[in-house]
Amino acid sequence: ISLTRALRKDVKDASLASSGISVYVGESLSRINSFDLNSSKVSEVLKIPNDTANNSVVDCKDAISNMSYVCEKLFIGLRDRGNVLLYEPRLGKVAQDIATSNILEKNWTMDVSCGGDFVAIANSYGTLNVYDIRNCSKAIFADTVKVEENKLEIHEVCISPNSSFVSVCGRDTNVRVFNFNRAEVNNGNVFTHDGHRGHNVESIVTHLWHPSKDKLVLSADNTGKLEAWRFR
Repeated sequence: ISLTRALRKDVKDASLASSGISVYVGESLSRINSFDLNSSKVSEVLKIPNDTANNSVVDCKDAISNMSYVCEKLFIGLRDRGNVLLYEPRLGKVAQDIATSNILEKNWTMDVSCGGDFVAIANSYGTLNVYDIRNCSKAIFADTVKVEENKLEIHEVCISPNSSFVSVCGRDTNVRVFNFNRAEVNNGNVFTHDGHRGHNVESIVTHLWHPSKDKLVLSADNTGKLEAWRFR
């Protein structure tokens, strides 16, 4: 099957999310398209209304950092606000709006746990928050690190498959792992992988958790080196 959709010439980034029967693609709240894999039809999600009790204000021009489809909800991360919208395609409305308190910081990204219960939101300025969507008025875990000015464009956050750990990379040459369910122990710090070494290594560009092997993480740096590592 081949689906083609022309984007404007000024579009720099677009995010993808798959529900199994549909693929969502979008670069801002006003430009989200749904591709039906069964019928090959393309439809536009014309409006993402905020029908929640949250007082935060979102704009149709807000840029999307990334999207994930989990448990019949489309999680939409807003790059410049830090909000995560939980959009229900069947109802055509936003069911929840998770808003961070660091409204002056930008360059946000997010990840969603496999069960859709937890959302991790991080930005390149060193802020990390984890929310339980059953009560998202306050983060259940928070961490802040100082980031060099030349690293402000690069970062990535991932929640482990067992929904116990959250990891962050891109702020330096390390990958940091936290247990957000046990923040009272060592401030949640579990492990820091510092194996990416060398004169030309400047940052970790991406990482991911193995879907079935416990505590196994893969990470890649700017030189193209890929490492697989475990922690206790």
